[in-house]
Amino acid sequence: MSSYTLEYAATRAEIWRWYWRAWARPAGLWRHHVAYGVVAAFAAALVNGLDWLSAAVLGFGAILCCIVLLPLWPQFRFKPQVRTLELDESGYRTTIGRLNGTRRWFEIQSVHDDDNTLVLTTRNGSAMIIPRRAFGEGIDRQRFVADIEAWHRRAAVPTEDPNLTWKGASVHVTSRIIGRYAWTTASIDVSVNGKTVLRSGGVMKITGDTVSTFEHEGASHRVALSWGGISLRSFPFRLEIDGDLIADSRVFVSNWWVAYWPLAAVCLFALLWRILGSH
Repeated sequence: MSSYTLEYAATRAEIWRWYWRAWARPAGLWRHHVAYGVVAAFAAALVNGLDWLSAAVLGFGAILCCIVLLPLWPQFRFKPQVRTLELDESGYRTTIGRLNGTRRWFEIQSVHDDDNTLVLTTRNGSAMIIPRRAFGEGIDRQRFVADIEAWHRRAAVPTEDPNLTWKGASVHVTSRIIGRYAWTTASIDVSVNGKTVLRSGGVMKITGDTVSTFEHEGASHRVALSWGGISLRSFPFRLEIDGDLIADSRVFVSNWWVAYWPLAAVCLFALLWRILGSH
C-alpha cells in the first residue's frame, strides 16, 4: 500500500511501558539522567565550593530526582481521545481532538517494533506509539511495518550522496558554522557542478527559507531552500530547483562543535573562579 490510516486511543499503561523501555535501552534515557547528575555535581563543586564527596552525593540525588519525576511528564501530556494517524512515503500526519501535527521521515530517529507495539521516535525524543490493536482487519501489520521501515531508511540516505543530481548535474548540500552572530549560526550552502548557487547566510532563524537564481547551460534557474530547527548536529531541509524536488532530508553541520563555545567559556570561567577563589 502507498498509504495507511489508523484510528485508535492510547492508554496510560502503554505510555508507561514505552517510557521505561526507552529508559532501559543501552543508549536509552538513563544516559541523560546520569549526565544531569554529573553536571549538577560538577557545578556544585566549582560554584558552591563543595568537596567532591558532597558533590557526588548531590549528583546522585539529582539522578534519583530525574528517575522519579521525569516519567510524570509523558503522563501529564497524555491524551485519551481517539487519534487519527495517516502515514505515507512522505511521513505521517496525526490528528487528536483539535490538535494536529506532521512529521517527515527524516525527522524520525528510529523505528522500533517489539511485535506488540511499534514506536516511531523523533530526533527530539518524543514518540508515536502504535499498539497492535490499532490495526483493523483490512491492514496487514507485517506489511505495514515493512513499509514504514523502508520509507524511514530511504529518508535517511545522507545528502552528501554523490549520486544526488539535477538534469545530469551533480548537486551537493553542505552546512557549517560561520562567524556571523559570534559563531552561533550555520549557513547551508548548495552547489551545482561544484559552483555555489545558494547560501542561507547563517540567519538568526530557527526555521526559514531562501531563494536564488543561477545560470546553467545558458538558461536561468530558480533554487529554493527551506530548513527546520537544528537537532544537535544536523538540519532538516527541503531543496527544489525550478519546482523539482531535489532532496527532502537532513544536512550535517561539519564544524558543529564551534557553536558550543559559549558553554565552554562559561565552564572555563567557573573553573578559574573556583581555582582563584581557593587561594
